[in-house]
Amino acid sequence: MIRRVGAPVLAILAAAACGRGGNAGGAPAAPPPAEEAPVATNPQVPIAYPPALFDRGVDGEVKLRLYADSTGKLVPESTKVLESSGYPAMDSAALAGAPRLKFAPARRHGLPVAAAFQQAVEFRHPSSAPIAPAADEGEGKPLPPPVTASSAAPAPAHPKPKPAPPRRSRPRPAPATDTTAAPVTPAAPAPADTTHHDSTARDTTKARPDSTPVKPDSNDRAH
Repeated sequence: MIRRVGAPVLAILAAAACGRGGNAGGAPAAPPPAEEAPVATNPQVPIAYPPALFDRGVDGEVKLRLYADSTGKLVPESTKVLESSGYPAMDSAALAGAPRLKFAPARRHGLPVAAAFQQAVEFRHPSSAPIAPAADEGEGKPLPPPVTASSAAPAPAHPKPKPAPPRRSRPRPAPATDTTAAPVTPAAPAPADTTHHDSTARDTTKARPDSTPVKPDSNDRAH
C-alpha cells in the first residue's frame, strides 16, 4: 500500500518558511531621534589659526552661537561668541571663519528644521596632547561635534614681498641725425633810391669860357 506524504511535507515546509520570514523582518525599525543637531560638512574647516598663537603653541576653544535655516544655511547676523577662549585673536578668527561653515540642517523627528545651536571651535597645536570630548551642555539638546581649526602652520599675516629682479640696463639709441636742410630765407631786397635826380641841372664842373676881351696888338696897327 502506497501512502501519500507529499502534501503534508509541503505544508510543513511552507509553515517553516513563513516562520523564518517573520523572524527575518524582526522588530520594527526604531523611530528617528526627536532632535538632531546640525553637523558641519566642510572638508576643511575655514577657520585660520592666529599665526602668533600658533608659533607660541597656544591652544584654546571658542563657543559660538549660530543659527541655521532648514536647508543648513547660516544666518551670519545671528553669530556671536557665547564663551571666549581668553584670547581675542582666537575669538576673532572663529567669528571671521564661521560664515563659511556649511551644515547639514537640524532635524526634528526626521524632518529638517531651522534651529539655533551652540558650536565649539577648537584650536589645537600639532604638538598638543589630544583632549577628551566634553560632555553635552546644551540643556537637554544635542550638540554638534566641535570643529577644529587647521593645524597646519598658517601663512604669515603680512608675507615679505619678494625682491624685485635687477633691471637690465638697455643701451640708449643714438639720437637720430636730422638730415632735413634748414630752410633758406632769401635776403630782403635793398630799398629803392627814391631821391629825384634832375638831369637838366647845370654841371658846374665844366670849364667856363674866358670872357676877357682880347686887346689888339699894337704891332699889327703899324702895318
